[in-house]
Amino acid sequence: MAKKTARKQNSKSRQSGRQLTLGLGLAPELAELIEQVNRPDHRAWLDQVQRIGGCSHPLHMRGSTRIIDQTTGRVDREFSSRDAPNGVILVRCRNRRAAVCPSCARIYQGDLFQLVKAGLAGGKGVPESVAAHPRVFVTLTAPSFGAVHTSRPAGGTRIRRGDHRNGRGVCNPRRGPDCEHGRSISCFVRHAESDPHVGSPLCGECYDYRAAVVWQANVGRLWERFCIYLPRHLARHGAVPVALVREAVRLSYVKVIEFQRRGLVHLHAVIRLDGRTENPEDLTPAPGWATAPVLKEAVHSAANAVRIVQEAGADESWSMRWGIQVDVRDIGEHLDRGESIAKVAAYVAKYASKGSEDTGWNPETWGETPRGRHAATMIHTAWALAELPGLDDLKLRKWGKELGYRGHVSSKSRRYSTTLGQLRAARSAYQQQSSVDSDQPVASDVLVRSSWQLVGHGYNRGQALLAAGVAQDAASNRQAARADGRRV
Repeated sequence: MAKKTARKQNSKSRQSGRQLTLGLGLAPELAELIEQVNRPDHRAWLDQVQRIGGCSHPLHMRGSTRIIDQTTGRVDREFSSRDAPNGVILVRCRNRRAAVCPSCARIYQGDLFQLVKAGLAGGKGVPESVAAHPRVFVTLTAPSFGAVHTSRPAGGTRIRRGDHRNGRGVCNPRRGPDCEHGRSISCFVRHAESDPHVGSPLCGECYDYRAAVVWQANVGRLWERFCIYLPRHLARHGAVPVALVREAVRLSYVKVIEFQRRGLVHLHAVIRLDGRTENPEDLTPAPGWATAPVLKEAVHSAANAVRIVQEAGADESWSMRWGIQVDVRDIGEHLDRGESIAKVAAYVAKYASKGSEDTGWNPETWGETPRGRHAATMIHTAWALAELPGLDDLKLRKWGKELGYRGHVSSKSRRYSTTLGQLRAARSAYQQQSSVDSDQPVASDVLVRSSWQLVGHGYNRGQALLAAGVAQDAASNRQAARADGRRV
């Protein structure tokens, strides 16, 4: 009865506090922030937010975990949400996208960094001998579906075919008549990186949106075909039979995709050549003829040879390939010039937290900028193409808001290195071991029973401001630690 009366009094005080702040003309966010700070359990709530690193959209879990002695049936310990603020435990959302949750995206980036690094230099169950294997860093691009505004360094010398002037830093310095829709095919503006026009078409009617969306939806098929072709081209450039390549060489890789501002993805991959043995778990060196220069040539020729066709009924089809800009770099050469394995791994991992929102569109304001309108057109095109019976398997209605791309942001071959699941399990085990009270060790003959359910997620506006401050403080502390040379 006393607890019920206390809850009523707390509810009345919170309601009166809310009325007071609103009566003073404060913004709703500030009113909710003041209400949260004045709660009696605010300190406990803030401790939870700090524990999850200021996660932007935490899950609200309600339940308990009990450790039971199997011999006596007695509950030795219990962890419950019963006494937590609002009766819930906050758990990380684990979203990989920095635009959604910077705190959880950093953890995902860190895991992918460790995965890539282990495949380059060993560790996490991978032998250090892989550092001597041929390794290349590959970038496969999207083809052009129409001229778009670009941002180039002012000191650059890249000039498109048909230019009649020095195009340093200029967007599209072409000369010629206007397009069939009466729009200029040239742009002599030096766009800044943040210019909202960058990535948008010079003429939206000339831009082939249908082909762009269909190509985007088939990136997975293009990569699969590339992996099929690569051993054949490796045999050709290594001057050995294809059968010998399949018997003696194994291709290991990790890849990530990056959304460009024009709404299309580029694919970045680390490819490593391993030897193939009777034991598939062994990581042995590749044969002597399988060198990094041979692998570079094979990647170029295989990427240029890939062609696939997507049909949409009897009247329409698209022939698809990779873009003409295929960049292949020998990782060993870059390491010889002073770059580190960590730098290469960080370069790959940084793309993991990017999503389609980096193209500049926002569902709430997608018509306010040229690039946002461009992305919105791709989305509407994907939804329109979803009605074609021949494209049912692409699921363009479901993946429209990803601009047609329907694959994973990162993937790897089985033997490249460890897995994200293993890294997460190791981190969870370490955290559990760190949280165990040394005076009360967990016995081996116990039964652990857990019962949890999801009852909500996120914050109100005032709590979101406090959580953002926690995440910002954590980021500042990490930067200060790096500046001092400390490990973070």
